[in-house]
Amino acid sequence: MARLPAALLALAFLVLAGCAQGPSQTSSSSANDVAQRLPTLEGFSSLAATERPSFSAPILVDDIRAGGEPVIAITQAGTILVSAHPGFTHYHPSEDRTHPGAELVQAFGGQSYLWRSTDDGATWAHIGLPLAPDGLGPRSTALGVSDPEFTVMEDGTICFTDLEALAAASTNCSSDDGVTWMPGNAVGSGGPVDRQWLASYGDEFYFTANYFASLSDFRASTDGGLTWEDRGSSPCNADVVADRRNGHLIQGCNGNGITVSTDGARTWSEVREPANSTTGGSRMMTEPAIDGAGTVWTTWTDDERTLHLAGTPDEGLSWPWQIDLTAHFNFFSGNLVALTNSTEVDNAAATNGTYVWPWISAGSGGRVAVSWIGSYDIVPSDQFDGPWYVFTAYVLGADTATPSVVLSQLTPEPMHVGPICQGGTGCQVTSVQGDPSGDRRLGDFFETTIGADGRLYGVWSNTRERQNDVISHVQFVKQVGGVRL
Repeated sequence: MARLPAALLALAFLVLAGCAQGPSQTSSSSANDVAQRLPTLEGFSSLAATERPSFSAPILVDDIRAGGEPVIAITQAGTILVSAHPGFTHYHPSEDRTHPGAELVQAFGGQSYLWRSTDDGATWAHIGLPLAPDGLGPRSTALGVSDPEFTVMEDGTICFTDLEALAAASTNCSSDDGVTWMPGNAVGSGGPVDRQWLASYGDEFYFTANYFASLSDFRASTDGGLTWEDRGSSPCNADVVADRRNGHLIQGCNGNGITVSTDGARTWSEVREPANSTTGGSRMMTEPAIDGAGTVWTTWTDDERTLHLAGTPDEGLSWPWQIDLTAHFNFFSGNLVALTNSTEVDNAAATNGTYVWPWISAGSGGRVAVSWIGSYDIVPSDQFDGPWYVFTAYVLGADTATPSVVLSQLTPEPMHVGPICQGGTGCQVTSVQGDPSGDRRLGDFFETTIGADGRLYGVWSNTRERQNDVISHVQFVKQVGGVRL
């Protein structure tokens, strides 16, 4: 399939809301009404064109420091915090073979990078030593080199973890909205781990990770991560979230399933997953999302070829709401092709696309956003040269018989070109030799979150803004208009 040039895509976005009604779109007796509503698939509710979400132009949070696997949190005060890998296992040789790659180490201060914005993402400050103008660390005694993660506790305390090269993971917290950080615990994990996650409820702060001997062990702290109590082991190892209504912990299981603890991580349920759901072809570390009505939502991809959403009102005992989002992307891409009316895309057609690392965020009851790294071609991510973009699907009324689904492309220009290696640190073996198939600069996931006002915020790794760099950089986008979640 011919790829759509960015300029043509931008043109299509401007006119999509008013495009003519097709045979699979919602019918209407008024041509004027059709022109004022977004086209959609039969059986789904259409949104008014004025409700189409709009987003800021993507910006780099930092054009020096690395940005693999960025995580994002919004505090009670509205401050945005972002953290990312320093990039030591996310290195790929520069396209300019004379480029020395000094950016890999020049700003490193003993911890994963952490940025803070108090103006809704317009500007960012790197948080290192409290008084250091150059932003170098360490911020505290809780050191690390990768796999950062946040949780925001109910009293406003922000807690953080950082991986220390598989030997251990540190933990520390901030009680002043992320300006300064307490000393913390350099071995909060209690032993060697990989890819850790955090959650919190009340005064308890939970830590989990891959402890190698078991899929996922849990620990809990009531003193900001200084001391820890070992709890139970779960059958899964993805991200975890606490239900703010009752303290139940919900952990993801490779995207399509969940496991549940109702006793503070001491015991866990069997894996609960939607009927007839299968996964494969892409790492999925997605945190389940809980909406304002208490419904738990999860998203997954099957061999990167199809994209799915499912919701459960009873913590996985039943899954009455399931939506295949693939057809909506096909419809979205088909409209873009039709609207360009250009000889450059004469051979293009609607496509099911490719889906990598879907992430889900939930707002009010039945309102969710599923975001992913994707392409308009259908090629496995480890074999495709790109271009790659970030997309999101807003699903409103997801817990009803006729939800609304509206898709947006968050990156008008590609955020990555080339294959996406998903072989973990093993990617570096081929990457250091300059083989594009080993490029792991994007890490293994990215994140979105929803602010108190219902707007979506997202961060991911970008390798194109500074394409000669041997690392990626964090790219940030926020919703600026349209329907809120």
